[in-house]
Amino acid sequence: MEAWIQPSVGVLDRFSLLRFVPCFLPGIIAFSLPQIPRLRSYLWPIFILGLVATFTLNPLLPMGWALCLVLGIAIPFFGEIQTKWVRTICKRIATYSYGIYISHQFCIWFALGVLAARPLWLRLGVLTTSLVIVPVLLYHGLEKPMIRSGIRVAGSGRRKSVSNFEVDREPAAP
Repeated sequence: MEAWIQPSVGVLDRFSLLRFVPCFLPGIIAFSLPQIPRLRSYLWPIFILGLVATFTLNPLLPMGWALCLVLGIAIPFFGEIQTKWVRTICKRIATYSYGIYISHQFCIWFALGVLAARPLWLRLGVLTTSLVIVPVLLYHGLEKPMIRSGIRVAGSGRRKSVSNFEVDREPAAP
């Protein structure tokens, strides 16, 4: 199916971004759709488990694409979770989500691959600890400082001097 979407270059197949667009596009769809909460928030974990079970039974890329699309379309129909402790945990995970995303493969490789000859309790301990510590370090050591730098760079370009007048680059509100 993807053959007509992109040219086939053997060495680049694994690194092609086009094959993952159907996995990320539903997030944009979910963000763009109007929020119409018709389903209770407690149904959300059940829905996610259903998607995981479906993919487990048929773990092919097209199935993953279809399930991601279903997820993206369904998100706006769920009400927001109101339980304070659940919201707190979700907010913490969201804060470190990019670090989790970019480091989880390394953590799994290191704990289960590099340390394969070590006892299981040690490998699982290293895996669990690294899955928490590495994203936190990445966030505070790299992501947050880069976000601050980006804000400074973006802020420095907001005003431009023309003659003797300061002009905002953004249009004035009506």
